[in-house]
Amino acid sequence: MALVQFISAIVLAFVTLPSLARATTTHFVGDHYGWALNFDYAAWAKGRHFYVGDKLVFKYPKGYHNVYKVDGYDFEKCKVPQLNGAMDTGYDVITLTTPGRKWYICGKAYGKHCMMGQKLFIYVKPKPYMPPKPPVGRHPIHHFVGDAFGWKFNFDYAAWARGRDFRVGDSLVFKYPRGYHNVYKVSGPEFNYCKVPQATEALTSGYDVIKLTSPGRKWYICGKAHGKHCQMGQKLFIFVKP
Repeated sequence: MALVQFISAIVLAFVTLPSLARATTTHFVGDHYGWALNFDYAAWAKGRHFYVGDKLVFKYPKGYHNVYKVDGYDFEKCKVPQLNGAMDTGYDVITLTTPGRKWYICGKAYGKHCMMGQKLFIYVKPKPYMPPKPPVGRHPIHHFVGDAFGWKFNFDYAAWARGRDFRVGDSLVFKYPRGYHNVYKVSGPEFNYCKVPQATEALTSGYDVIKLTSPGRKWYICGKAHGKHCQMGQKLFIFVKP
């Protein structure tokens, strides 16, 4: 059982690893200033974290500016490249697909906009992964049979158990006035016919706690009045999960 759980945990870690990656971020260049002249984009980028998968959004009035991706030399000299086509939609979105240094300029007025500060340098980091967390099991639960009604006849225990999550390690608690009822653990046929087993001793404390130590089907009845309490609904069937 322990080996199966260990293997399942390893498989779960590999399956869920992509989903544990940091969520991508959309960076609006210049924030509310957008892509404009006379703005300090070096100060804007300072302290920001750019990762592979993130996006840069250059916003500006269409026709007034554009965006060129350039190399370090062209960036320093504000040289507009001849072979690169400019982005000029006014809402240019660039997905950062590789790590490393990235340079962008506005090429309007033969590079004069770049000389007036309309240039951006960023460093893109590889996409990080968060370490997978080990699977955490839920804490054992005490199920008080019948809740506030307790263990009695003329109560629908099938409805009470429906939708409840019974697991190995949980406990059932049968509460009732001592001497009026009892609890037998029985087989499926004994449950169906409300047959009180001869070889099994009843629990009779009035506060009977049964720990669920194994998975599978479990049946319980009250054996008082030769099984008549069971016939009046004082019987419980549950399915215990691993």
